[in-house]
Amino acid sequence: MLVSFSFRGTELELDDQLFYYAAMDYWVAFDRGKKEIFFGLTPAAPVKEGGFRHLEFTVKEGDKVKAGEIIAVAVTAKIKYLETPASGTVVKLNRELEQNMVECFAKMDLSWLAQIHIENLEETLPLLVDCAAYYKILKSSEGYFLPPGIKGAGSPTCRSVYESIREEKK
Repeated sequence: MLVSFSFRGTELELDDQLFYYAAMDYWVAFDRGKKEIFFGLTPAAPVKEGGFRHLEFTVKEGDKVKAGEIIAVAVTAKIKYLETPASGTVVKLNRELEQNMVECFAKMDLSWLAQIHIENLEETLPLLVDCAAYYKILKSSEGYFLPPGIKGAGSPTCRSVYESIREEKK
């Protein structure tokens, strides 16, 4: 079931059948039989970052990665390093993201980053939260309280800079 809510003036949906790695704003799905995880950016990720403009993977299929290792670099309003939530071997990367990030964010099933054959599921599970807990994390953030249609910057410093730019344009 999808959970709908407004976040920083944007209507978002989360899937309550998925797990979430809140530290990186990822959704995570498991294939326990194959010992693989499949993960991607949540709909809240581009809203929090002011949009994603470009992404480039720093690993390739077949590479071994450790939990917390950078697997991609994204250009948002700044540079964002995307890390893997688990140790293992990279099975597949979503190369479509490198070509057209904006279209890939139109649907959550297109916004996946990577599929990883994991070494230790028990190492990864404590890092994840369910949909209700992730929603609670988002709900406690400042952006949750903005009225619909109003876009907000993530920090007082960012708001100050954007307000200054807006004033200069007038």
